[in-house]
Amino acid sequence: MNLKKYGEYTIDSKELKKGLELIPLYIPCIIVGGVAVQLYCKEDKLKRPTNDIDFLPEYLGFIGKNTLSDVGEKFQSESKKMNYYIEHSKNRGGYEIKMFNGEYAPLFFHLSTFSENYWEKHFNEKKREIEHANIISDKKYTVKVHNLEDLVVNKTKRLNYMDNQGLLNESESKKLSDIRSGQIESAYFEFDPEQKLDEFVNLRRDNLNECGEPESQGKEYWTSLNNVKILKDFYDLGLIGMMVVNGQEKFDIKYFLDSIKLLPSL
Repeated sequence: MNLKKYGEYTIDSKELKKGLELIPLYIPCIIVGGVAVQLYCKEDKLKRPTNDIDFLPEYLGFIGKNTLSDVGEKFQSESKKMNYYIEHSKNRGGYEIKMFNGEYAPLFFHLSTFSENYWEKHFNEKKREIEHANIISDKKYTVKVHNLEDLVVNKTKRLNYMDNQGLLNESESKKLSDIRSGQIESAYFEFDPEQKLDEFVNLRRDNLNECGEPESQGKEYWTSLNNVKILKDFYDLGLIGMMVVNGQEKFDIKYFLDSIKLLPSL
């Protein structure tokens, strides 16, 4: 089975590597989200596939149209060598570059931009994240990446929102509460990474196979989509917990708890 059919890219995919190589050359940024977790993971079989990369800009303000065009043109030139095409556009969260060829599901590069109001509310939190980012290098790229503590902060932030909506079960709510209190090892408790990854991949594929236009979907579709989001966030947290418990990575609990306090919504 070709995983790209389902938009299942990892950092070993040439398409995703190209994004990691090119975008930081034009826009000072750090890698966040699931791809950041992949960059820390040393076991290829445990890297959670994705169809997008999220970038956090290092500076206040919008990414200008000229900059976006420059990135798009460079991507277009490079992607043609791989038989891909590029489209770029503005969306609610910033800018999006879509890499596609008509045969495989597209890969998206999301470049966040923030309003002055957002920066006024979140400045301390984002400044701290940017200043404490780590650097990870490969033969093709050198990138700045969210540290593990900030990855956990942002994953728990979204899960906390889901929990407030009543979307987590009792066991998930308890695990989330433990993680937020600094017990990162609890994310690894009863966590079978290969089984959980299979569960996530299968649920995501089922969701994609049923997917049409969002506005035409019923309650079951949206419930399934939320379950995909919950499963992937808990998987990423479990993977981070595993790396910490096994001594592969360090976790600064004081920094984590201080960062949690900076979040307005928690």
